[in-house]
Formats: sequence, C-alpha cells, structure tokens
Amino acid sequence: MPDSGTPHEPDPKLLVSPRYLAGPTRAPDAALFPLLDAGWPFHTDHLDNLYFASPDERIRIAYLPQRTAWEAEALWYVTAWSNPFDRPQWTAQFTDHTPEEVVAGLTRALLEDYADGRDRHLHRAIRTRPAIEPLEAAGWHSDTQPGRYPRFRATSPDGHAVLEGDRSRAVRGVDLSRCEVWTLHVRPPHHSLDEPGQWSAHFTYGFPPLLLGAVTSAMTDPAPVRRRESQIPEIFRSTVRCAPAPGIGPASVAEAASSLAAAAIEVPAEPTAPAPPAQPPRHRRP
Repeated sequence: MPDSGTPHEPDPKLLVSPRYLAGPTRAPDAALFPLLDAGWPFHTDHLDNLYFASPDERIRIAYLPQRTAWEAEALWYVTAWSNPFDRPQWTAQFTDHTPEEVVAGLTRALLEDYADGRDRHLHRAIRTRPAIEPLEAAGWHSDTQPGRYPRFRATSPDGHAVLEGDRSRAVRGVDLSRCEVWTLHVRPPHHSLDEPGQWSAHFTYGFPPLLLGAVTSAMTDPAPVRRRESQIPEIFRSTVRCAPAPGIGPASVAEAASSLAAAAIEVPAEPTAPAPPAQPPRHRRP
C-alpha cells in the first residue's frame, strides 16, 4: 500500500458526471487512504489484494483485484461484526467497474461512525428514509409496494441506475448475513449485467439505512469526478456529461469530446425494469 498522498499518474483530462457512470480509476485511493490516515491496520496477500480492518477487528474491508484464487466474484467486500469471532452481521459487495467514489462514501461513513463510538453501523433500523432521501433530492423516481414486507424501487432520471429493496428475501433459519435485501444496478436500459462497464452492489439483511444513505449520497453527489477518456465505460459514453478539467486546453477537450461522440451508443429513452438479481453466491470471508 503506498503512502497517503497524490497518486503518481497523469492527471485525468475530463470532469465526468453523473459519477455513477464514470467508471473506475483502478486505484483504490479514494476509498482506502482515509482508513490508512486513521491508522487502521492492513495487510496484503501473495496476490497483492488489500485487507483493512478496524482496530477492534469488527469492520473489515477487502479490495480484491486479483481474487480468482479466493473464488470471490466482487471487487470490494465490506463486512461488520458485533463479535469479531462470530458470523458477520452484514455484508456489502461492489462488483467490477464500481467508481471508487461510491465505495468511498461507505468507507468514510464507517470511519466516522467508528470514531464516535456509537456503533450505528450495527443498528438494524426499520426506517429507510435515510437511504431514500438522497435519491429523491436528486430527482430519482421512487415507488413502494405496500405489504407485510414492502418492496421499494427507485430509478435515476436517466434510467441507468436502479435501487431495489425487498425484506422478504430474508429467509428465517438461514444466515441473514448472506440474504440480499438491497440491490443496486447500474446499466443501460434493455441491457443485461454481462457487458463491460456495468456494475452492481449488494447489501444483506442488517445493513443499516444510514450507511446505505452514505452510498446513495455518494452516487448522487452532483460534483463531477476526474477521469481519463479511456476510463469512461464505452456503454455510458453517450450518456455522461464531460467538461474540461483544469489545465486542459480547448484542443484537447475538443479531441476527447469528438472521440466520445464517435463511440456513443444509442440509448433508449424509456428505462425498463432490470431482471431480478440472482442470489449472490457464497464466498469466503476476506
């Protein structure tokens, strides 16, 4: 793990929004450097995967760019434990192509909660407003189906991002830390999740709405993120908005914009509901 500071790589050329379509930088700095600065211990394995833990070992974060040896399907794993020697209370997973700024929303919230010592990251709140309010403030369309276990669905204005919640997925008698209750999909309408550039996040039973709100706040933050042109997923290049990053001349901006336009893919105007997500496979603890 490098020392905290500015990454030694060329400055990105564009400011991209919305950030949930910007693609990853492939550098975990935004999500992990705050933990490093706070003194959280970490280690690497023989494949250079990164593992962080809170000082009391009750919050664990894994970044697995080389994860094939562990049979893990997600790039990021975050788990919380009331007892570090028991099963996790909840698990959050983020797949490939998740922008690091979205994961950073969760890691920063966990860091702040750990610092104040109130363990709100372990509170299984029923009230979901903290998770939904950032989406509604950003103009997402939301719908709730009433019932014993209400089902919630929110769709971004561009139709590319969908958050779904369904508490009925939690089955009695099984490990609730493996029962997916909240699912976030980012993909163009009419597309499956098999195409490069798309990503998803999965949150199990017990994941606090307060922390989900940190994720949705990071997603809907209107501030653009810095990216090189090659880092923007091709399937989203017709949808993202790009502006020149500071220090970039008009010729470079025009060249990048022309290239993006040439690679643009026509996207249907009306979003459609994504297929129901499959039950996430069991995985080894990081």
